[in-house]
Amino acid sequence: MRKNISGFDYLRTVFAILVVVWHAQGVSFLGKINIYFQNIVNIFYYNICLLAVPVFFSISLYLFYKKYLVSHTSFPKKRLMNLIRLYGIWMLIGVVFNSLTSRGNYLLGLLNLQNLVETIVFGTRPELFFLFSLILISWLCFINSKYLLVHKHRFLTQLILMLTSLFFLIFISLYTLATQRFVLSAYWNPLCFVPYIFSASILAIIDENIEISLAKYFHKKRMLFIFILFSIFIFLSWLEWQVFNVPSAFDGYLLPPYARPSLVIGAFLVCYCAILYKGQSPSLINDLAQESLGIYLLHGYALFLIEFLANVFQNLQIFQSSAIVIFNPIARVIFAILLSFFVSKALKYSDIGRKMLNSSAK
Repeated sequence: MRKNISGFDYLRTVFAILVVVWHAQGVSFLGKINIYFQNIVNIFYYNICLLAVPVFFSISLYLFYKKYLVSHTSFPKKRLMNLIRLYGIWMLIGVVFNSLTSRGNYLLGLLNLQNLVETIVFGTRPELFFLFSLILISWLCFINSKYLLVHKHRFLTQLILMLTSLFFLIFISLYTLATQRFVLSAYWNPLCFVPYIFSASILAIIDENIEISLAKYFHKKRMLFIFILFSIFIFLSWLEWQVFNVPSAFDGYLLPPYARPSLVIGAFLVCYCAILYKGQSPSLINDLAQESLGIYLLHGYALFLIEFLANVFQNLQIFQSSAIVIFNPIARVIFAILLSFFVSKALKYSDIGRKMLNSSAK
């Protein structure tokens, strides 16, 4: 097993940046040009930017499966405890931040049991749903590896389960469309990430090049395999825009955020290409990749600070024109990335900071 897959460094870097672009709506201004640009922006957001969390899921689960296939170890307690600790720390930070910005009203709301349970599932900040879902999905990966990956026909079993889970995603999106109840297809619902249990295991089996005829065939015909996956990704993406583009059904989102088969295929495709890449990533990519978790967890606070400063400058008459230039959408994305990066880097110089940004949870 390779200690470091440099292709993953590229993915962590690119998609950490795209998460910031999505939350900052960094290219939305292009959509104001005309309807064609608006369509391009929507496709960029929903088919490229929203690949970020599926890619992060795929990388994390793939690395677990690779370790299991090589050493056949049981589920590592340390990994699970790191995830739970990471989630707990950032939940508390979110509680403090939300309480300060709401003058204590947020904290009072947590006294309600329903609000408390919802906060645990949703997270105190929008990006924390990823950690909560990763904890649950990691447990299911352990069950999958212990009981299903030991069978002789494990590749075929995983393939069937992945296809079944893709149909499940279609079902919950159609159910949402029919009932106008978005809970099942909501971005924070762990059910949306069940397919990655099996797509990550398939990726690990193919990469391990185990003597299984079907897996070995895919690896041998890799260029054909990549072309087929890309074609499926494009077709499913087009089909989803035709069927699911009903914002009123999906809580204002143009499409269900993660309950889409195209994202599973897309994440599998880019991760497979990253694994095939044998080169070395440059130092800049390495540095950004190492802080990708920090960028992901901190960028929301960075964007809040930037928005606050923009409002302050705009309220000062002498800085109004400068504020429009300095705090344009692209600049906000760049400032948020740089601020998150340097804060993440600085935090790692302390023991508490390293616990806040434990890279083993990525």
